[in-house]
Parts: sequence; structure tokens; C-alpha cells
Amino acid sequence: MIPGSNPLQCQWDFILTVAALSLTLLQLGTRETLERKGSQRDLDHIIYHV
Repeated sequence: MIPGSNPLQCQWDFILTVAALSLTLLQLGTRETLERKGSQRDLDHIIYHV
């Protein structure tokens, strides 16, 4: 069987790849946003004062 001859399998590979990339970008974006706002420092501050 030729790899990629099954259109459904190709579609799934594509969907999974896009999903993985989206998750990675989302995680990076969230981390950058947290750092920019200094929210992580605020969270640490709250945790230490409880």
C-alpha cells in the first residue's frame, strides 16, 4: 500500500498536526501574556501571603 493513498488517513494526520501546532502556540501565547502582565509574580505574591 502506498503511504498517503488513504485520503481519510491523510486528513487525520493533517488535523492532528494542526491541533498540535495550535496547542503549542496557545501555550506559548498564554505564557507570554502572563509574563507581560506580571500575573505570575502576583500569583506567587498571593501564595506566599496566605
